[in-house]
Amino acid sequence: MAQYILRDPPKELWDRVVSQSQVDGWPLQRLIMELLRDYVEGRIKPSTPAPRAPLRSNPDHVVTFQFACRSCGSVMEVDARRRGMSRALLKFSGGSVEVYAT
Repeated sequence: MAQYILRDPPKELWDRVVSQSQVDGWPLQRLIMELLRDYVEGRIKPSTPAPRAPLRSNPDHVVTFQFACRSCGSVMEVDARRRGMSRALLKFSGGSVEVYAT
């Protein structure tokens, strides 16, 4: 499982989060995991706009990422399912390659 480290959160905010989670009876890890679940299920949204444009998606829950090569300018697209991604199809100008996530 991936492990993420939250570095240098603002002290005042972190102190408030720790205090409120204790008052509400939520261990921090379980609180963060529940907030992440609520976010991906669409039950909550951040109160500020996203820092970048949303990804293109379609009703089949396929999201397309586009990457441009800095040296040659060719574009690579990665199509992936939003939930439970099991594979991504990489499309290059000369063909395509399937990559399976583990």
